[in-house]
Amino acid sequence: MNENLFAPSVSNSDSDWVTAHCDGGSRGNPGPAGYGALIEDAQGSVLAELSKYVGIQTNNFAEYSGLLGVLKWAVQHNVDRLRVISDSELMVKQMQGKYKVASPILRPLFEEARRLSHRIEAFEIRHTLRAGNKDADRLANEAMDKGMGRKPAPPLMGAVKLSGVGTVAKPAASKSGSETIQRFAGEPADGVSANTRQPDVKVGSETIKRFTSEPVSAGSKVGAVRRAAAPVNYPISEPASAVPMRPVQTRAPKHNLQVLEGYVKGGVVHLLKGELPEGVFVKVIYE
Repeated sequence: MNENLFAPSVSNSDSDWVTAHCDGGSRGNPGPAGYGALIEDAQGSVLAELSKYVGIQTNNFAEYSGLLGVLKWAVQHNVDRLRVISDSELMVKQMQGKYKVASPILRPLFEEARRLSHRIEAFEIRHTLRAGNKDADRLANEAMDKGMGRKPAPPLMGAVKLSGVGTVAKPAASKSGSETIQRFAGEPADGVSANTRQPDVKVGSETIKRFTSEPVSAGSKVGAVRRAAAPVNYPISEPASAVPMRPVQTRAPKHNLQVLEGYVKGGVVHLLKGELPEGVFVKVIYE
């Protein structure tokens, strides 16, 4: 077993390493919290997706819960080499031994993570920016949504799921002569109205379904721009000036609350990220 579990690997090959991106979040800090993790093999194939709601907790509690979820999965599946990537600088440096764990709430989670990591032959943990942890962030938000009773938006008609980019509309192709037109699924061919169904027309080797009385010849091409409908003139019963106007009520702008994480050393709070301008009021929540 590697004596220094938190040191970078000295192996010349990463072919046997399993990589886990994990993230945790809390809406309110403390508030509804959850974690997510995406676990991949050395070739980038997804081995597992973890997503769990952990109740009303802090950001740091959710981050450690995500790490524990990954470590438990790795132990259960006999993973020999595990690399964890997280955007929580505090947790990463605590696991690397660079920061002390003074919080009585986080201390048991830290000890459990250390114990589980010692059951793996080789273990390392690295820090990344939030932009490099999008899949884990998505899974964490899905867990929080589920815990709060929110339902995810239904997929679009003819949609296809792409890894890491969510749901997008899948384009359907139509061919006229030598020209192939790409359009979104569910959308009628360009220049065709969806109001009235007309008999199908054969163009080359493709049967085109028409929704207008306008004929389609075999030599015509499907246009790239839909025809604009004829303008309709609506009668105006009275001038617009006769409609009473209500005064617009404005509200005073509210100040956005910001949550910054840090640690105390020598009686002074040191921020991990961001900075505070002079003269602002702050509220410190001890973990």
